[in-house]
Amino acid sequence: MTRVLSLLLPLRHFREPANMQELLEQLLRNVGASPSPALLVYFDNCSSNPSQNIFQGLDERQELIRQGFQHKGNPDLNLLQKLFQSAHSLYFHKMESILRLEQERIFVQDFSKLLHLHVFHSSLHACALEVVFYVQKKSTNYSLESILFPWVLEVLNLTPYDFYKVLESFVKAEPALPGGIVQHIQRCEHSILDCLAWITVSRALMLNFTATLAFERERECIDSYHARFFCLFTRVLYTHKYLMYHEKHAYFNAVLCCEELA
Repeated sequence: MTRVLSLLLPLRHFREPANMQELLEQLLRNVGASPSPALLVYFDNCSSNPSQNIFQGLDERQELIRQGFQHKGNPDLNLLQKLFQSAHSLYFHKMESILRLEQERIFVQDFSKLLHLHVFHSSLHACALEVVFYVQKKSTNYSLESILFPWVLEVLNLTPYDFYKVLESFVKAEPALPGGIVQHIQRCEHSILDCLAWITVSRALMLNFTATLAFERERECIDSYHARFFCLFTRVLYTHKYLMYHEKHAYFNAVLCCEELA
C-alpha cells in the first residue's frame, strides 16, 4: 500500500559542474548524429522498418524549432545547427539505450509498435532538445531563457502528459548523465505534475482512461510500456486536490492494475 501511494521523490540536489557542456560532449564523444549499427539492427528487426518515418519526423520537428527560434528573435542559426547536431546524437543514443533496456527486461526483438509511435519520437526528441538547450544556457553567456521548458512542448505541439511519459526512461537509460541535467529534468517533471498536465488532461479524460485500462486488462492487450507510465501518473493524481473520494478510489484500482502489468 505504501509503495503504491508514494509520490515521486523530492528533487535531489547536485553540485553544479564547472562545465556541463564538456561533460555532455564527453558522453556523446563516440556517438554520431545518426543511428548506430546497433540501433539499425533494432530498426531491421521491426516488421516494418521505421527509419523513413523517423528521419522525416526529425526534419519536421527541426523545422518547427528553427521557425520558433527565429520568432523568438534568436538569429544565430549557426549555433542552432550545432545544437541540432547534439540533440540528434542524444536522441539516437537514448533511443538505443531505451530499446536495449526494454529488450533485457521483456525479451522482445520486434519493437515495431513503439518505433512507429509518433508521440514517442516527438517526446524523446523534445527531451534531447531540452537538455541541449539547458546545457547551452548554463555553459555559455548566450541567453536561451526564452526557449527553455515548456517552450519546446509548445513549438512541437506536444502535451505535457506525453512528454512526461518519456522523462523517466530518458534518465534511466543513461546513468552517466551529469547531475545538473538530471536535476533540470526533475524540475520539468514536477512542473508537469504540479500544473501543466491539468491543462491538457482533464479529470473526465483520465477517469475514462481508467475504465479503458480495466477493459484492456481483461482482454490482456495492454502493454507494459503504457502501464508503467500510467502507473507513475496515477500515483500522483491519487493525492491531487481536484479528485473526489470516489475518483481517488478509481485511481487506486488503476494503480494496482498497472503495478501488476508493469
